[in-house]
Amino acid sequence: MHGREVVMLGSNNYLGLTSHPEVKQAAQDAIARYGTGCAGSRFLNGTLDIHVELEEKLAAFMNKPAAVTFSTGFQVNLGRSRA
Repeated sequence: MHGREVVMLGSNNYLGLTSHPEVKQAAQDAIARYGTGCAGSRFLNGTLDIHVELEEKLAAFMNKPAAVTFSTGFQVNLGRSRA
């Protein structure tokens, strides 16, 4: 910005991963296999293998027996209030 390097902390891309070549390739591969989205929630449209893979990797990373992911902040808060 104005000739200076800065870190953007006001967006969801503060790590700059949206333009990382490996992330872009993974997105293209996912679109080729799954289309552009699930067209709805897992509750209505089912769980994909990539949902299960993500949750297994998160659980292993956190050294927990299992993990669950939510697609919105509202769902996170709702799920947390029931835990």
